[in-house]
Amino acid sequence: PRAPAAPPAPAKAFDQEDSSKVKQDADTSGALEALLAKEASPRVVPQQRIIVRTVDVTLVVGDLSQSLNSIGSLAVASGGWMVSTKRDQRHQAAISIRVPAEKLDEAMARLRALALKVESETSRSQDVTDEYIDTQARVKNLQVTEAQLLKIMERAAKVEDALKVQAELTRIQEQIERNEGRLKLLRETSAFSLINVSLK
Repeated sequence: PRAPAAPPAPAKAFDQEDSSKVKQDADTSGALEALLAKEASPRVVPQQRIIVRTVDVTLVVGDLSQSLNSIGSLAVASGGWMVSTKRDQRHQAAISIRVPAEKLDEAMARLRALALKVESETSRSQDVTDEYIDTQARVKNLQVTEAQLLKIMERAAKVEDALKVQAELTRIQEQIERNEGRLKLLRETSAFSLINVSLK
């Protein structure tokens, strides 16, 4: 008679070591997916806004000459300067000053303290961030063009060709200077707020 078939081997027990390995693989897979998702997501770079602030204020004072001197001293003490002054009537005068933007509120408080009465006050803020970024990009593109023209001029075999390249190079350099001047103006006007004071 044929011998009976051997019983099937018992399944391997799912011990603690196997459980730990599965958990580790799952953790690794999850971390990898999270990393890939992070890399794929857009990165938002915070942009510091460039704000130009201007204040127009009308003050009633007891002494025009003394007030003009006090306002000029206030500007210098704040780290700014006097832009202009005007006195064309006996009972009226005007003065414009610039103060650091971070000290504008403090300067306004000191101006109000000089007055017998604040007749009017208007504050304006202009966001020039987009213009600043566009102008920066324009300068970079012009500088690339300038570098290319310089290389072309070095290789120019004819005087006529060199003169044409020189004329174009001069035009590009003028545009660079003009745009860099605009960038400087935007930086200065945002760093130092303007206060126009009318005195009565």
